[in-house]
Amino acid sequence: MRVVLFFVVGALSLPAALARAEPTDAEVATRLAFIEKRLADGTPAATRWSYGWLATFGTLSVAQFGVALGTTDPGLRADTAVGAFSSSLGILPFALLPFTPRFAATST
Repeated sequence: MRVVLFFVVGALSLPAALARAEPTDAEVATRLAFIEKRLADGTPAATRWSYGWLATFGTLSVAQFGVALGTTDPGLRADTAVGAFSSSLGILPFALLPFTPRFAATST
């Protein structure tokens, strides 16, 4: 019954949706300005987020690699070597792939 009601309401609202007028140039300009401002306002936070994770994974990788080299305990060496490798995998997306929110305000 709900499915039928859903389709009936959708069919009744379709003509109203199709009859909607196109936005004016002023409305489009206002909407674009709003979007561009939001993107520009979000760029610093996106940059901090991206570099923060990059620094975190980098620090973890270097620290665990240092512990792996400096320890004589075979179990700890294996654990920290695996941890260093895993943390270095976390660096790859941030170092190699562009983080779109950092560049969205400047792209055209």
